[in-house]
Amino acid sequence: MEHLRRFWNQNFGKRPDFKPNYIVPNLSSIIRCISGGKGVAVIPDFLSKKELGSGSIELLWEGHSIIENTLYFGMRKKNYLC
Repeated sequence: MEHLRRFWNQNFGKRPDFKPNYIVPNLSSIIRCISGGKGVAVIPDFLSKKELGSGSIELLWEGHSIIENTLYFGMRKKNYLC
C-alpha cells in the first residue's frame, strides 16, 4: 500500500480516494495475477523489469515524476563485533 500512496500523492497531489479490492503481499503473486490481463497494480519498475521485458505484463503509465526511496543504514558505535 505504501507504493500506491506515494505514487498517487506525487502524481496527483492527494491520497487515493479508493480502496483496492485485493492486497497481495507477495511480488510473484502480484505478477502472476496481473499477467493474465485482468488487473492493475502499482509496483516499482525495478522489481518487474524481467516481466516487462518479456511482455508478460504491460506498463500503463510511468507517472509525472520519479519516486525515489532513500535508504539509511546505521550501526552502533559501541557493542559491535570485530
